[in-house]
Amino acid sequence: MNIETENNKLTVKVSGNLDITSAFELENEINKNISGIEELNLDFKDLDYISSAGIRTIVTIKQSMENKGKMIITNATPFVMNVFETTGVNKILNIE
Repeated sequence: MNIETENNKLTVKVSGNLDITSAFELENEINKNISGIEELNLDFKDLDYISSAGIRTIVTIKQSMENKGKMIITNATPFVMNVFETTGVNKILNIE
């Protein structure tokens, strides 16, 4: 996980697997850095796998961002997009 902050934008580059352990770490890192953030960019260019725990965490983070600004998912791999489409979360997420 690589975290960058620029002005009111937080970019989190996630790589490898987003499973129960790393999903917990992702949520903790975002919560530590979210103060004053109006845009959260989750960059999934190097994300190879996402579990149901990872999806749940992403939905939870999106809900927490609704009162602060927006959350964008960028560079989702074909596998990750397939998981989003199969579970239907692509309908509630802002994916670019």
